[in-house]
Amino acid sequence: MRVTKIINNNLVHSENEKGEDVIVFGCGIGFKTHIGDVVDKEKIDKIYVGSTSETKNKLELLVQRIPYEHISVCNEIIQYAKDTLGKTLDDNIYIGITDHVNFAIERFYTNTAVKNGLLWEIQEFYRQEYAIGLKALDIIEKRLGIRLPEDEAGFLALHVVNNETSPEMSNTITEAKMLFGIINIIKYEYKINMSQKNSSYGQFVSTLKFFLKGFLEKQPQNDAEEVYSFLAKKWPSEARCVEKIKKYCEVGFGLLLSGEDKAFLIFQVRRLSKSNY
Repeated sequence: MRVTKIINNNLVHSENEKGEDVIVFGCGIGFKTHIGDVVDKEKIDKIYVGSTSETKNKLELLVQRIPYEHISVCNEIIQYAKDTLGKTLDDNIYIGITDHVNFAIERFYTNTAVKNGLLWEIQEFYRQEYAIGLKALDIIEKRLGIRLPEDEAGFLALHVVNNETSPEMSNTITEAKMLFGIINIIKYEYKINMSQKNSSYGQFVSTLKFFLKGFLEKQPQNDAEEVYSFLAKKWPSEARCVEKIKKYCEVGFGLLLSGEDKAFLIFQVRRLSKSNY
């Protein structure tokens, strides 16, 4: 790999083996370097590919304005997330997490912490991602000597969830709120105390997450109002619960459930309500 563009002492452009333009980050990797020089592999901390030119531009601007130590810490956090989840996360996560961590550190030093209003929902419904967020706080403390509040673990978890499921953070936040609301409706309707230790509940939460992802991304759906009407007559108790969920979505989020959505939900509510707790 040879240097094709020098941004600063810690950032250069190069080309990978596929001929793609990449951003190469490392302490001193651009210091006393000239275009055409071979990139010093010993100094490489991270190679950002970037799925689009827009992503590359955002990454380049981001790493220019953020201290090297903060970027290095975030690279470690993201690598831990990848290893823990066992999946590839695209380079957009570097933008989201690095930007967030940098501002969180600034807030720490100015004593202007932000409360996370979704912390309970994140802890309950995104447990693996929240555990990654807590580990991130440990990494930051070990590397930088400061302990960020637990609310930040929740925010970082949302960035991971967002990269896993949705291109829009707003959809991820709405999904968490709706998940919490829908499950509470079912809890109160059937007066059951649900716990993720119960396999049926865990499966229901996973299924509901998948449903909400498609619902919020407005994927095309066939209407099935007749099917839902048939099921509602067969299972009136479950239908009452679904109608409450329908109203909750309309009033709380301005979202309309189709017949197919309601048919899907009534099956899920039926299955959950008949489980043993």
